[in-house]
Amino acid sequence: MMNLSATHAVSVNPTTGEVVSSLPWASEREVDAAIALAAAGYRQWRQTPLADRADALRRIGAALRARVKRWPR
Repeated sequence: MMNLSATHAVSVNPTTGEVVSSLPWASEREVDAAIALAAAGYRQWRQTPLADRADALRRIGAALRARVKRWPR
């Protein structure tokens, strides 16, 4: 569950009510910069050969599986 405030997004565990994290809202400038970076990354990614993209996704999947036991339930 996500609670909203004027300055931060607050993530709350719905079972316990405990605050899990609190993150400041981004400014318009920060959002614009993030969108520009994502667009640049996409332009580079789409030029990457399919086999290389598939390999990168497999490595990401392996890294996530290696860390799954550390994730809270």
